[in-house]
Amino acid sequence: MSSETPTYKRAADQIADYVRPLWHGAPIPAFDVKDEIGRPLRFTDDYLCGSTMVLLLLNTANEERIQHLLSVFAQKAKALEASKITVVAFSADASAARNLDRKQTAGFVWPMPADATGQQFAALGLHKGSGATDRIIWITPRRTVHARYDEASAPDAV
Repeated sequence: MSSETPTYKRAADQIADYVRPLWHGAPIPAFDVKDEIGRPLRFTDDYLCGSTMVLLLLNTANEERIQHLLSVFAQKAKALEASKITVVAFSADASAARNLDRKQTAGFVWPMPADATGQQFAALGLHKGSGATDRIIWITPRRTVHARYDEASAPDAV
């Protein structure tokens, strides 16, 4: 039985060169991805432009941790929506079916695109599969980093 090596593992050394550092005020790069049910999701979409956003980078295979983060944000959905804050959760898991199941289990109402190649993670300062597990990025309406929380440095930030 042959085993296939995931694309991001085969390209890990090359991707490492593109991992961008993030700091307060850093510009957020545009993205153009598909969500968990195949709908296009672009950084320039009307409902994403000009409002505060939270990006969740779920770079972990720890199902309990993923469910915890999605559930915490799901519980705060009304308050976040009342404040016109949109959340997008990028998953390192390429399985749209698993990501859809995770969303439904947690009651998470926002898009959950997969980042199978690690491109979005690298553009947002996190090397997929690097050991760093999660990142929460608060983005201003001007598309710059307001704050960043990594699991290792702030496990209870949520």
